[in-house]
Amino acid sequence: MATMNPYGKLDEAEQERLIARTRTRRRITIIGLSSIVLVAVIVGAVVGATQTKASKSGLMISPLPPPSKLFAAPHYQRTLAAIQSCQELLSLALDHLNSSLSVEDLKFLEVFDDLRTWLSSAGTYQQTCIDELEYASTGLSTFLNDNFKNSTEYTSNSLAIVTTFEESISALGAIGRRRLMSVGGGPEWLSYKERKLLQTPSSSIKADAVVAKDGSGKYKTIGAALKEVPGKSNKRFVIYVKKGIYVENVMIEKSKWNVMIVGDGKNATIVSGSLNVVDGTPTFQSATFVLAKDSSLGT
Repeated sequence: MATMNPYGKLDEAEQERLIARTRTRRRITIIGLSSIVLVAVIVGAVVGATQTKASKSGLMISPLPPPSKLFAAPHYQRTLAAIQSCQELLSLALDHLNSSLSVEDLKFLEVFDDLRTWLSSAGTYQQTCIDELEYASTGLSTFLNDNFKNSTEYTSNSLAIVTTFEESISALGAIGRRRLMSVGGGPEWLSYKERKLLQTPSSSIKADAVVAKDGSGKYKTIGAALKEVPGKSNKRFVIYVKKGIYVENVMIEKSKWNVMIVGDGKNATIVSGSLNVVDGTPTFQSATFVLAKDSSLGT
């Protein structure tokens, strides 16, 4: 068991073990990061080679069909859609792994919740990518499972290390730990200004963009309003969506920071997407509302 000096600090031996474990976590995460990039490149190469081989085989049997007909085939549409979805998922996984690597050693004890969220999300994105491509092309299933094995295991191991380390620190009395507990009606990371903004009636909020089906706002779709959000802005951008049913699939991209979307109530402002797997849309892309960044608010 870890020992503490009279001043409430860990002894030198425990500090060395702490640093060693932190470095081990970083090494494992870096390996996982590299594995994901490698697999993404290999998947692209294999798919391209498969399509090229199929095209050459077609020349020996019959004339090559027009590209428009070739890529309009259900099989190719599903495969291309799955690859696009996988590209987005792997990009998100890389972002989360990079976030975990960017944590400074001195702040490691303060961000256990964030680390667990980032690593867990990265693992989920990898598995979703595997599922998407397996559904679209059975020929890639064995290849994907074999080549994603290392990256998923490394991510899982990193998550296990963080969880075990977190439990050990908790046993010492949660030294220096920052927990995202509810404070005054909201989590600790939510500032007083933002908490007050969430509690303000939508009619009293000064919006940067107004969306309305009846044309009374500047935009008629949420997607159009999101295009006006400045990239990587530190200023909160508020979008007010008036009463109505909006049939669209909304995605707040990674570059859109500090976005807040408010409506007139759950039974008044309704967003209803129409994409589904039956029509050939990958599961990830069929979501009605997708938030690719962790700094947005909705009410």
